[in-house]
Amino acid sequence: MGTIVIEKKFQDVVSTLADQLHKSQNEVVQDAIEEYAKKIMRKKTLMSYAGMLKDEDADDLIHLIRDSRADKNIEPSL
Repeated sequence: MGTIVIEKKFQDVVSTLADQLHKSQNEVVQDAIEEYAKKIMRKKTLMSYAGMLKDEDADDLIHLIRDSRADKNIEPSL
């Protein structure tokens, strides 16, 4: 793969993180990409279940998830 051009503000963030984490800038970028890829894969795994629910059940689940973002103490009642 060739050279990737990164905006100055991101270069500064990568540089700061590299200093704080005692890693190379390259390692910081690689770690960030790996974590982003894991996040996307988790989301894809969750979405694979979406077609298994009835519309009403799926809507209820979405509302429960949205509501629980504001109140982490809600107990699911599915």
